[in-house]
Amino acid sequence: MRGEDFISHTSSLLHNSKINKYRTVPFLNFIKMNKLTLRLLLFLIILILFQYIPAQDKPGITADKIKLAAILKKTREYCSKLERAAFHFVSLEEVTEKISIPENLTQDITAVNLRDLDRSSHRLTRTGKTDVNTFLYDYQLIKKEGQDEETRILLEKNRKKIHRKDALLEIQQFRYEKLVFGPSGLLSQYWQRYYDYEIVREEKLNGEKVVVIDAVPKASLSENYPFGKIWVRENDFAILKIEWDEKSLEGLQSIKERAERYRAEPRITLISEFGYEKNEIRFPSRFTFEEAYLDSKGEKFIRLEIIVVYRDYKFFTVDVDVKY
Repeated sequence: MRGEDFISHTSSLLHNSKINKYRTVPFLNFIKMNKLTLRLLLFLIILILFQYIPAQDKPGITADKIKLAAILKKTREYCSKLERAAFHFVSLEEVTEKISIPENLTQDITAVNLRDLDRSSHRLTRTGKTDVNTFLYDYQLIKKEGQDEETRILLEKNRKKIHRKDALLEIQQFRYEKLVFGPSGLLSQYWQRYYDYEIVREEKLNGEKVVVIDAVPKASLSENYPFGKIWVRENDFAILKIEWDEKSLEGLQSIKERAERYRAEPRITLISEFGYEKNEIRFPSRFTFEEAYLDSKGEKFIRLEIIVVYRDYKFFTVDVDVKY
């Protein structure tokens, strides 16, 4: 039955029924309106009814929120598992440190006053000298009974064989430690209450579909918490990568002072990647730190670059069901 036939049929029934005694005249007058008016009214009714459709059935409106809630739940559970886990492993840790000095300076710019230099003629992008240091460590991390300890044996320095037990990191400009626990500082049950999260995009990372979420400390917080972007694998919510925002890093004051002497804008990059997995725990594969500056022409000068690569893992224990 067509819409017009249904309306005509309904009008006839109402007209001939006893319902007419109960002040139905306004409704009958409505039925007699022209077809164009009826169609407009029906369209408005559909729009109104749409507002009452459950939120989860409205495409594009809350899909990201639903997905984000699932990601936060799963990553929270992963961090809880990481905190309870006991593991013992060794790997090779290759560290490369590059320190560059601009062409028109004969020493590290931190010791030079550039206030008298002509900004328009000062170009940082021309590297005059680069010192490269390489280190190869036998890296070990033991976590058990709620305690964790990392140790290193220095095997090589600048390609010269050495065997130094209980070695310290010999890089000059930056320190890092226990990278495996990085996700907990952003996504654990304890820390999630201090952050606001948002899905910023979906993309592919090393051929895998990932969701990139942004974690930012709540505006009500007065302390400076580390924050950044997190790459989460779409099919199982595994944490593959974290890029820390430069505004959240400690020790930026020295970089700001150097940028002022450089008369340039600082650009800091700090990335942790977790490319190895054992018993549902992800372990670091690469760590990158870059201290760069943009000069007056917008060209980039990289003053310091540290690249850390982990390989040849040997797992002795990875137990995720430990109860303390």
